[in-house]
Amino acid sequence: CDTIDPCFNINCNNGTCINGTCDCDPGYSGPNCTIYDPCINVTCASTGTCVNGVCDCDPGYSGADCSVLITTTYLGVYDAAEVCLSVPNFVENYVAEVKVSPNSNQNMIITNLYNHFEASSPGTYQPEDTQVEVIVSSTGIVIPAQFWTATGLQDFRVSGTGTVLNGTEFSINYLIEDTVNNYTDECSVTYILQ
Repeated sequence: CDTIDPCFNINCNNGTCINGTCDCDPGYSGPNCTIYDPCINVTCASTGTCVNGVCDCDPGYSGADCSVLITTTYLGVYDAAEVCLSVPNFVENYVAEVKVSPNSNQNMIITNLYNHFEASSPGTYQPEDTQVEVIVSSTGIVIPAQFWTATGLQDFRVSGTGTVLNGTEFSINYLIEDTVNNYTDECSVTYILQ
């Protein structure tokens, strides 16, 4: 009596039949080794997960392998050009710094926002007095509503959004509100790395 080959009539496509069961090649699975894993040759940093062959980065990270901390691509000193609706034909040019936030690796600090304070009262405020903490992602910048803490500025609330860094330039649009005197101003700033 002849023994029947357990692999007779078993097609393993991307694998080898062993004792009637398919042993799949790397990257393949399923009863006949037909399901391909597009992540088999994709390596993501610990700050990302492979999804359909591409690294899906955790918030605050970018790059093909999710190894780039987005905020680090913004750090530096910038020339800022600010235009506000309160004086629409006037462009305020000043220097601002983008720094790491101590609160989160997804956040950064932008100093010297709303330089109109300096224009109206030279020497009264330092760039850190009107700094904002922003949240950065691969899709843009968010300025959560926040109050300034410097003396005389505690009643001013700032919020807004911005663009992703494009080489050495980015921009933000924001609203500043004097919550005591019911005054608002809308501004946009373009930042160019020095």
